[in-house]
Amino acid sequence: MTNEQPYYETRDEENQYVEVYMSKTESNGGQPFHGGNIYSIPKWRADQLKGNGSAMPLDIAPLKDTTQKIDAITATLKVETEKIKADDHLSDLGKKEKIRLLVQQAEVMAESVQNQYANEIEVLKQYETKKAAQSVGTSKMDPHEARTQAGLLKAEVAVAPTLEKAIDAVKAKIPHLDSAVTRELLAQYADIKRDLTSLTKGESAHTKAKEWLLISGLYNDLLAASTSPEQAQASEKVKLLEAIQQQRGDVRTMFKQVTRGLTRYVDGYNNGIR
Repeated sequence: MTNEQPYYETRDEENQYVEVYMSKTESNGGQPFHGGNIYSIPKWRADQLKGNGSAMPLDIAPLKDTTQKIDAITATLKVETEKIKADDHLSDLGKKEKIRLLVQQAEVMAESVQNQYANEIEVLKQYETKKAAQSVGTSKMDPHEARTQAGLLKAEVAVAPTLEKAIDAVKAKIPHLDSAVTRELLAQYADIKRDLTSLTKGESAHTKAKEWLLISGLYNDLLAASTSPEQAQASEKVKLLEAIQQQRGDVRTMFKQVTRGLTRYVDGYNNGIR
């Protein structure tokens, strides 16, 4: 005997579906998973994506708690419905009226839980948004010096002969820049972008797309360099919460399927009465 988990149990656990949020686009097993989306995928695939740093678990307390509450309301509704159907003392019409009332009561409870969930997600998002916007204040560089260094880099961009050389000139210095300088460059990025755009050729759709990626990539590099780990984590949390609001905003999907089926039953659709 060993303490190892039996193969079939391990396999079943790994094949269980879990939900993850993709923080960036990645292909896994030939299947693309696009950044910003929530996917329900086998646990083994989710573990691979999380291991690569491209996926995050939906480890949000309001989502977990609300899902459990809605599941409990749904389960209770099913049990009570079966009790009513099995009650021989009730007529068919009496059963349907009791089930109709039961559905209405369950819908009121589910809506209350749903509204509380939506409010909790919004409050949490606002909290993380404030954290992401907070200045860490770790730089001791004089603001005038930061503007001077940023101005010198802008000058390099302005006189660069090509778009590639302009971007390379800035990127090469980013790892060595003080955070105050990178924030100053971000503040003046509209001017930098204008200078970079003047160097574009845009001879074809492919060229335009490549040039746009270069310009936007520089902005992202500057943003990453100017952001503390805490701010970056909070920003990612905001994106996750926004995805939950858009893609998992209503957790009553299964509950609504059950209530729709019961509504059809009490209205007589199941027996072809209407």
